[in-house]
Amino acid sequence: SHVHNHIIWSSVNLDCDRKFRNFWGSTKAVRRLSDTLCVENGLSIVENPKPHGKSYNKWLGDQAKPSHRELLRATIDNALAQKPANLDELLKLLQESGCEVSRRGKSYRLKLSGWNKVARLDSLGEGYTLEDLLAVLTGKKEHTPRQKPAM
Repeated sequence: SHVHNHIIWSSVNLDCDRKFRNFWGSTKAVRRLSDTLCVENGLSIVENPKPHGKSYNKWLGDQAKPSHRELLRATIDNALAQKPANLDELLKLLQESGCEVSRRGKSYRLKLSGWNKVARLDSLGEGYTLEDLLAVLTGKKEHTPRQKPAM
C-alpha cells in the first residue's frame, strides 16, 4: 500500500578482507543513500524522520514470549503461593513443577525444562534472592510477585 525500499549489503567488501563496522552516524549515511535513490527515481522522501522506532520486544508488546527468568519468577511465585514452611519445601515444590534445582557454592541455580542454561537465584532480581525468599518463608517479609514492566 506504500512505496518503500530495502537496502541490503554484504557484511564484507568485495575482497572479503574487511567487515562492515556500524559506526556512529552510519544510519544517517544509509538514509542519505536511500533518499538519493528515491530522488533519482522520482519518489518522495521522508523530510523529518522520527529519531527512533520501538525495540522489537516493545513492538511485540503482549505477544512477546516471556524470558527464562520471567518464567522462573512465575514458577517461584506459584510455589510461594502454596505457603511452604521452609526452603527445602520450596525447593521441592519447584522441582515438582518441572524446575531443575542445583546448588553451586553458596548460590542456588534453577533451570526449567527445555532451557539450556541455568539462572542463579540472585540474578532473578529484587524479591527473588535467597535472602528475600528466606525472609518470606520465616514471615519477616511479604512476597509481592514481580509485575512485567509496562511497554
